Amino acid sequence: MTELLKQFILESRDFLQNISANLISLEKEPDNSMLITELFRSVHTLKGNSGLFDFPDMTKVLHEGEDLMVLVRDGEIPYSVKIADHLFSVMDFVSILMDEIEENENPLDHTDEANQLIQNLRDMKGGINSNPVNADLPDSDKPYEGKTPLSTENTIPEAVLMDAFKRIVSGETVFLINFKPEEECFYKGEDPFYQIRNTPGELWGAVNQMDSWPPIDDFDCYRCIISFVALSSAPKDELLEYFKYIPDQV
Repeated sequence: MTELLKQFILESRDFLQNISANLISLEKEPDNSMLITELFRSVHTLKGNSGLFDFPDMTKVLHEGEDLMVLVRDGEIPYSVKIADHLFSVMDFVSILMDEIEENENPLDHTDEANQLIQNLRDMKGGINSNPVNADLPDSDKPYEGKTPLSTENTIPEAVLMDAFKRIVSGETVFLINFKPEEECFYKGEDPFYQIRNTPGELWGAVNQMDSWPPIDDFDCYRCIISFVALSSAPKDELLEYFKYIPDQV
């Protein structure tokens, strides 16, 4: 078992405990916005961490739980005992998968159970933003297979510029995206490279070159000190939705 997987298991256990504690606290204070926000962040981070591995049942269920908590956090649906019960079921499911991962490094196939949990969570949303239960993971949770590697040159290639120009002339909008991740992003289970590579409508992307690197003795491989730039032809609303959890970094 790799050190990264060991760390994932250890941190996930902590997140599961925190989520359970928040759910119990919310039974007494269902309108406590701070508890709701903390619960959302824990589910969001746990989902992000699981996305670093090939655990699709876990990631899909957590993604649906995260979407539900977004609606609760934003006041679109009220927090309720039923929502809490379903979230407890999700955490029990994730805990079972964690036991299997710890024992075999991979969980068993729980597709049917995962789909039922997803349907239960979607029922709580009252039809808001629902998709078929057996749908694939959203694009933001899929590997970036077949994509052109990020450039290390900040100059946009002429072919890309011509493509963007033709799109603009034809009435499309092309956005230049500057993405500066937080230095602590890795500790939050975020993957900035993964994020930028799955930008909707990506036409081109690059890693911004640094003027200078820190001395080797001061270098911390667990801090993100790079930034990214990309061109996208996706609609503005779609890009805002994609980067909605990190608006201050874009």
